[in-house]
Amino acid sequence: MAHNLNKITYRVLRYDGGWAYRIDEMLSETYDTYDAARSAADGAAKEQLSPRKAVVVPFKDRRGPWRRGRPVFRDALPSELDG
Repeated sequence: MAHNLNKITYRVLRYDGGWAYRIDEMLSETYDTYDAARSAADGAAKEQLSPRKAVVVPFKDRRGPWRRGRPVFRDALPSELDG
């Protein structure tokens, strides 16, 4: 669940009766299985390496309800999958 200036970590965890992945305070949509959440996190991590590509994803953070948008990261950062 870490996002720092060197690397982004996508963490797979149980959430809302299923599985999700988390980056910092952003939480993905809920998936039925661990494998589905891990696959989605892997895809998101790969997309992060292409920052100029506009990718719209559903996410939730501490500001409230689910919404669709493009999480903003300043530059492409190496990423890892934890979980």
